[in-house]
Amino acid sequence: MIFFTSDTHFWHYNIIQYCNRPVPDGEVQEMNEIMIDNWNSRVKPSDEIYHLGDFAFCGSEKKKDIIRRLNGIKYLIRGNHDPKDNAWWITAGFEWVRDYYVLAVHDVYQSEEDETKFQQYHQPIVLCHFPILSWDGMVNGTWHFHGHCHGSIDDTWNKTGLRMDVGVDTNNLYPYSYDEIKQRMVMRSIVPTDHHNGKK
Repeated sequence: MIFFTSDTHFWHYNIIQYCNRPVPDGEVQEMNEIMIDNWNSRVKPSDEIYHLGDFAFCGSEKKKDIIRRLNGIKYLIRGNHDPKDNAWWITAGFEWVRDYYVLAVHDVYQSEEDETKFQQYHQPIVLCHFPILSWDGMVNGTWHFHGHCHGSIDDTWNKTGLRMDVGVDTNNLYPYSYDEIKQRMVMRSIVPTDHHNGKK
């Protein structure tokens, strides 16, 4: 399976109050353990997970310790609070580190003409820490996942179009699965935000 998350901010004490995180005793170590447990309750060691930035606010050894405890094959889309040393992240346990990536997820959809038949396709997804107003492939059904905003973008924009904030503060401190997001996206419409107006 494939998962997405962002803005975990491990070891960032103030984020508990800033984002009103559901941490009963308000302790940063408690927050860390809740997010690690939530992550591992969904993500198995063989699953892929894309973290869209702002992983942790702590020193190298504490970061490494958390990375070692997290299940999955991990990829990092760097956020504004993540160190620029790609080699360090890879040594610590991420497969690669990028600032922007277009992921193609293999999927199937049911044929409208014959419900017993399924067509294969690759769903393109633009991954970036920051939200993009108009992204490559937007008018052709490409999705865009981001973090950074902690669920603070106007709710109307959150529920329209093919863009989604996948940060933990939008999902009760859990990562999202691809299938979970797909159920939301199939109910949405392409909403062009520039002069293309749905034209290819």
